[in-house]
Amino acid sequence: MKRSEVNPVLDGFTLVELMLSISLAMLFVAMALGVITKDLALGNSMAQRLRERGLQQRSLNLIKADLARGHGWRVDPPHSSRWPCSLAGRQPVLAIATASDDPQARGRAIIYSVGYAPSPIWRRQVLMRCGPAFDLNGEPNLAGSFLNRVLIDGLPSPQSNGELGFIARQDPFLPVLRLELEQHFKASGGKVRRIRSAAAV
Repeated sequence: MKRSEVNPVLDGFTLVELMLSISLAMLFVAMALGVITKDLALGNSMAQRLRERGLQQRSLNLIKADLARGHGWRVDPPHSSRWPCSLAGRQPVLAIATASDDPQARGRAIIYSVGYAPSPIWRRQVLMRCGPAFDLNGEPNLAGSFLNRVLIDGLPSPQSNGELGFIARQDPFLPVLRLELEQHFKASGGKVRRIRSAAAV
């Protein structure tokens, strides 16, 4: 006697259903990766802004400390052959006298200048300080050599907005010197961001 064969019922997905499931999963993964990438780019941009703003505040605090110790200062001073450092074509923005008999800061003065970087490791224009090194107590050693050092980089070129990235201005009504520092940097996506800090002394 011949047995009749019964077709078993197959459980599971068809090929079309499987392909649709894989496509939907890949779509969700792509969307999640896009969101994560945007979050990472935003986080990197915010971290860079915080880092640069901290460097700007540190630079302004150093300038304020030099002004507090100085015996006089000049904004946009003319070049002096008696300055202790060569500016190498950079523009002097602020000169701070280190001696009481030189209030016009024409001799051994601390000079802040803006111009091209001394080496390609720096971004764009730089703010340089020609001044004494500091001793172990954090005080400037006025008896030692005066050296040029990059204080901060990333300053815009004068052609971009007509002004230097570091500006010192005498307030027309108050006995206050206003300091402004501006940097430009490229964020993710190639967009140029601007960070600006100011202080008054």
